[in-house]
Amino acid sequence: MKIFNTATEQVKQGGTRRGANMAILRVDHPDIMEFITSKSSGRELNNFNISVGVTDAFMQAAAGGSEYDLLDPRGQQAVGRLNAAEVYETLVTQAWKTGDPGIIFLDRMNAANPTPELGEIESTNPCGEQPLLPMEACNLGSVNLAKFVVAGDRGPVVDYPALKDAIAWSVRFLDNTIDMSRYLLDEIT
Repeated sequence: MKIFNTATEQVKQGGTRRGANMAILRVDHPDIMEFITSKSSGRELNNFNISVGVTDAFMQAAAGGSEYDLLDPRGQQAVGRLNAAEVYETLVTQAWKTGDPGIIFLDRMNAANPTPELGEIESTNPCGEQPLLPMEACNLGSVNLAKFVVAGDRGPVVDYPALKDAIAWSVRFLDNTIDMSRYLLDEIT
C-alpha cells in the first residue's frame, strides 16, 4: 500500500488534487489489526481510503463478544483467532480518531448483488458508492441537480424535460468512456 500511495502522490490529478485509492481488507484476514491502525499517525497512506470488509458472522460474534477465526487468504484455513468485540472497538475508535477505516458490509452488498453469476462483490470505488466485482473498473459521472431547479408559478420546480435530456447525454458520455478506455490488464477489459 505504501508503494501505491507513493506512486499516486507522484501522479496527482491535474497536478494538485490528491489521488484516490481504495484498500479493503476482510475482517478475517490475519493482518486486520495492523490494517485497522495503518493510518493512525496521520502521515501514512494519505492517498488511500481504507475500509474493513465485515461479514454477518463477524458482526454476530462482535455482538456476542466471542472469538472468530482469522483465515489464510490463499487456502482459507484458520491461522488464528481474535475477539470480535475487541476488533470492532478498535475499528470504531480508529474511525472516530482519524476517519478511517470505514466499514463495508460484504454479505449485505452481495445479498443485493444484481449479477451474482459474475462473482462476489469484494470492494467499492474510493468513495464507496459503487460496489465492484474483482478486476472491475469504475467510471463515474455526475449531474448537478441544482441546475435543473427553475422558477415556477408557485415557487421552485424541477425542469424534468431538461433533466431527462441531461441524463440521456450523461449515459451516452459514460458509455463512450467505457468504449474508449484502455485498461492495463485483460481481466479488467
